[in-house]
Amino acid sequence: MNRRQPYYILLILLCFVFKTTLKADKIINDVNWQLIKNNGQWEENFIFKAQIPTGWFFLQENGYTLNLVDQQTKDGLKDHLHHTHFKSDTSFTQQFHAIQFNWNNCNKPKNISSVDYSFYHNYFIGNNPKFWKSKVTVSKSVTLHQLYDGIDWHVKGPNFSPKHELIVSKNKDLSQISFTINGANSLFIDKKGRLVIETSLGKIAESSPIAWQIIAGQKIPVICKFKQIGDKTFTYDIKSYNSNFELIIDPELIFSTYSGSLGDNFGFTATFDSKGHLYAGGIVDGNDGNFPTTIGAFQVNYGGSTGGQRPIFLACDISISKYAPDGTSLIYATYLGGERNEHPHSLVVDNHDNLIVFGTSNSSNFPVDSFGFDTSYNGNYDIIISKFSENGASLLGGTFLGGLGDDGINNGLLRFNYADDFRGDIYVDSFNMIYLATTTRSAGFPTKNATQAVPTGGTDAVIVKLDSLAREIQWSTYLGGTSDDAAYSIKLIDSIAYVAGGTSSPGMDRFATGAFTSYL
Repeated sequence: MNRRQPYYILLILLCFVFKTTLKADKIINDVNWQLIKNNGQWEENFIFKAQIPTGWFFLQENGYTLNLVDQQTKDGLKDHLHHTHFKSDTSFTQQFHAIQFNWNNCNKPKNISSVDYSFYHNYFIGNNPKFWKSKVTVSKSVTLHQLYDGIDWHVKGPNFSPKHELIVSKNKDLSQISFTINGANSLFIDKKGRLVIETSLGKIAESSPIAWQIIAGQKIPVICKFKQIGDKTFTYDIKSYNSNFELIIDPELIFSTYSGSLGDNFGFTATFDSKGHLYAGGIVDGNDGNFPTTIGAFQVNYGGSTGGQRPIFLACDISISKYAPDGTSLIYATYLGGERNEHPHSLVVDNHDNLIVFGTSNSSNFPVDSFGFDTSYNGNYDIIISKFSENGASLLGGTFLGGLGDDGINNGLLRFNYADDFRGDIYVDSFNMIYLATTTRSAGFPTKNATQAVPTGGTDAVIVKLDSLAREIQWSTYLGGTSDDAAYSIKLIDSIAYVAGGTSSPGMDRFATGAFTSYL
C-alpha cells in the first residue's frame, strides 16, 4: 500500500477567540410538557417523569410525587459561584420539599396508554449498559386504565404544570375513590373549595374540582367538591349525576406562591449533517431531577464543589438534540454522562451522518465502548470521544483519552473569558478517520509517531488521529513551547492538517514545518 506522508502545518493565531455560552429556558425543544417514560434508565419506582417550574413530577401506578426545590437558594448558590469566579468558599443549603399523592385501595392499572410526541430520548449515562436506553417514549398525556373498577386516571399537563382527571364509566361506584396526601405541613379546604397543601416552600392548591357529563351532545355540569374524611385523606363529594353516562372529574394543581424557572441548560456547540439536520450540544443541570427518598422537607448541603465540579460548579450531563432541517421538530435527544460532570466541546458528523462528540468528563463511570482505545478513567478531567448512530440509539464507539492531569480543559494562561475552558475541535476525513485538536496538562498523554513526544510547558496543545471508531490511535503528538499553549481548531485540505490555536510561549514559530507521520 502506498503511504503518503504529508506535512502538517501549525498556524498560531495571536488573537482571542470568544466563545459564547447560551443560556436557554429549555435546550431540548420548545414543547412545554414532557412525560418521559422510565424504561429502566432510572432505578427508582416511578413510571414517568416530568420537569415542572418548581422541580419534578413523578408519576407512579398509585399516584404521584412532587419534588419541589427552593429556587431562591438555588439561584443564590449559582450567583455566588459566578461572582466569585466559581471559588466555592461558602457553604450553601439547598432546600427541597416532597409531596406524595396516593390513591387509596386502588388497583394496579390493567394497562397504561399514552399520547406521544414524534421525538424520543436516548440515555447513555454511566458505564453500565443496563441503564443505556434508546428510543425512550416522551408523552403529552398518560392514561392509567382501571385504576378503580370502571374508572381511568388521565394525566396531562399543558404549560409545564401537571393536570389530571378521573374518567368514570357509567354505573360505577364513586365511593371507591379516595386519596391521601403525605409530606405536607398542613392540609385544608379553603373558602373557595380548593384543597390547600402547605409546604416549607409555599402553598400548592388543588382547585375546586370541575365535573361534567356529555349527554345528547351537550356538556352538562355536575356539582363536585372536595370532602375531607381523615387528617390526610380526601374524596370527591358529588350530590347527583346521571349514572347512565360517563362522568369526568377534573381538578387542577396550582403552584400559587412559587416562582422560578426550569433547571439551567447551557448551549456549547452545534453542527449539521449531509441532509441539513441540526445537532445542538450542551449541558443539562442535574440537581433537581432525583426521585425523593424522603417525604416532606429535606435539605442538600453544598460545601465546596458538591453541587458540581470545576470550572463551573454545576452538576450536569451532556445533552445532544437532533432537529429536522427546517427546525420545526425534534428528532431525538440524547443524554450522555457519568456520576460527575461532562461538557461537550465540539461536534462533527462522519460521511454516514453518525454524530461524533468530543468533550471532557470528570466521571470514572462515563459510558465508553468496551473496545475503545482507553476504557479506564485516568483522573481529573479526561477527554472523551463518543460516536452515535444516525438515529442516536446506539453508541458505536467511545473512549477516554488522557493522562493523570487535566486533559481537554483550557485552564491555563490562555483562559481569559467565561467558557474559554471548553475549547478544542474534532474533525473527520473522507475515510471517517477522527482528528482531535485540544490541550493537556498531563505528562503521560498517549503519543504515537509523535513530532513532540513530551510536554514542554504548563499546558501543551495535543493533536491526535484515531480510527473511525476511536479504538486505535494512528498518531498523536504534543505541540508546545515553554509556556502555555492550546489547539482550538483543526481542518484537512488535500490531506494537510491545518491547526489553529493560542500560545503564550516565545519561539513557537519553530513548529511551522513540523511533520506528522500519516497512514492515509
